Amino acid sequence: MLASYAHCASPAQVNYLNKALAEFGTAEVVPIYYVTFTSCAVIGEASPAKLVSLTFRARTISMLEVGRSFASSVPGQWLHSRIAAATQNLHGK
Repeated sequence: MLASYAHCASPAQVNYLNKALAEFGTAEVVPIYYVTFTSCAVIGEASPAKLVSLTFRARTISMLEVGRSFASSVPGQWLHSRIAAATQNLHGK
């Protein structure tokens, strides 16, 4: 089932990636894709089926880890894109 989903979703994702790159620059598109992928990976890791079998303490720690992942990933990519844009403006590109 996972392989069939990946087989169908991959061409669609590449299609939208190409459309985004045609309209916007790499500095805008790549950080958004990175944050989206990281968010999906973190949410998938903390799936509800896995959380049900954990104790309350372990569930709380797991959810705090999810929050920490978002709290470090999103601002980090925002800062990276701002630095990249400033560097491009500095060099006149």
